[in-house]
Amino acid sequence: MIDMLKRHEIQVLRRPGHTLAEVATLGGVSIGTVGPVVDETAVTTAGDDADRDRRQTGRPPKAEAYREVLLAALANDAPLRTVELRHRERLAGCTGGKTALYALAQTLRGRAVTPLVRFEGLAG
Repeated sequence: MIDMLKRHEIQVLRRPGHTLAEVATLGGVSIGTVGPVVDETAVTTAGDDADRDRRQTGRPPKAEAYREVLLAALANDAPLRTVELRHRERLAGCTGGKTALYALAQTLRGRAVTPLVRFEGLAG
């Protein structure tokens, strides 16, 4: 995975007219990496997560294809355990691992925040 600063470096090295091989040598990456990075939109921020989500870089998790199955299961039974969600996902045909499913289930569940109530009084 190439971070945003390395992508920026590759794009900056390519601007003055360096060849792909020169950019690869100076940037410390392979020639196969330089081509796609040069074709991307110009890097404007150093924040990896937000920019990666915006550009949809990387492979989507296998569990993402089964989002509707999980939403239907949670709509019928909200406190359903994640193990049961995984079982239903497997029945629907998913072959992915549990980590991607657990991350997806965490985003789909509503997060109830218990308010902190303090009972403090004066001493005595």
